[in-house]
Amino acid sequence: MALLDGRNGASEFSLSRPRVHSSLLIPYIDRLLADTGVRGQELTGIGVARGPGSFTGIRIGLTAAKTLSYAWGVRLVGLSTLRALSLSGSYHEGPVCTALDAKKDEVFAAVFHKDDELVPEGSYPLNQFLERLASCPGASVLVLGDACMKYERSFEDALAGRMRKPLFGQEMPRALNVALLAAQALKRGESDDPVTLGANYLRRSEAEINWERKMQKNSGQDPWHFLTSTKS
Repeated sequence: MALLDGRNGASEFSLSRPRVHSSLLIPYIDRLLADTGVRGQELTGIGVARGPGSFTGIRIGLTAAKTLSYAWGVRLVGLSTLRALSLSGSYHEGPVCTALDAKKDEVFAAVFHKDDELVPEGSYPLNQFLERLASCPGASVLVLGDACMKYERSFEDALAGRMRKPLFGQEMPRALNVALLAAQALKRGESDDPVTLGANYLRRSEAEINWERKMQKNSGQDPWHFLTSTKS
């Protein structure tokens, strides 16, 4: 999480502890505000990454941001995780590839060059994305995201000597980048409805897919059989 203050600069707090977001997010938001002497109602707005990424993480972050926006009466802006990640490569003059591991040899990915999307945001099979990445112009391509680390050799082969790795600490999405994009959007007068703003998962979750399969498997059976079978 991060706080931009026009008078005192920026404050950022990062926590790398999986599966504890729901219990620690709000307490650490309170801590960040207390440490900076800012009240929630004094904020100009709230920026939140709405995906793609971890389904659980997105839901937790989005729910918290929407709730605080409504409770504090401040504007809310939902932003692309991939676009926010690309800001960490703003020092690079050529294309910036952002790729997050989507499991099952798939990636959530895009390629940006300044304000343009050379490869649009999407959920891609790894090999399909690497083919599109290889066709991107430029003497070098900066790669960011955990998929670029997990499949490093594959990215190197696809870019054939044009791959550039990030500076230390800039491999993964940062809250400060989300805050910077949110500040720009708010300055342009843009905001989202905290009631209707939804996540951008780019694909369905495993739970949705499994539910659909179970529905199809049990189609034609009596409703009581289906209800009892889902409890087992």
